[in-house]
Amino acid sequence: MLYIRHEGHTLGYDVFQLLNLFIDSKEYTVIEENDEALEILQGSLLVCKKIEQNEHSIVQVTLTKNQELLYSNEEQINAHMFVDDYHYKRSIKRKLLKHVYTAMSLIADSKTPWGILVGVRPVKNRTRKC
Repeated sequence: MLYIRHEGHTLGYDVFQLLNLFIDSKEYTVIEENDEALEILQGSLLVCKKIEQNEHSIVQVTLTKNQELLYSNEEQINAHMFVDDYHYKRSIKRKLLKHVYTAMSLIADSKTPWGILVGVRPVKNRTRKC
């Protein structure tokens, strides 16, 4: 069983769409931020966290299995590098999903050729002209 905890973001739906590429939706469940029973969980725990600070955000993803650390990555995104808020938030989403994808490919022993793209036509975004 995979337990998922989201902290500081509202990208739960996007994370679930990505998880469905690796495991069946019956094999994972969401736990609340303030759940104190985390120490006794058997199985895997995926923590997706976004920490807002003054001029930047930190995206952090950790994956543990039976309380043993399998994957941990943290990335800082600076707000001043983007023209507007839309591109800043889009970058945060992309970084978070990239780390979830990497973590899940470790425990699922599989990868999708299209990466973090999900949906009916995942290749449509890649072929779109900007």
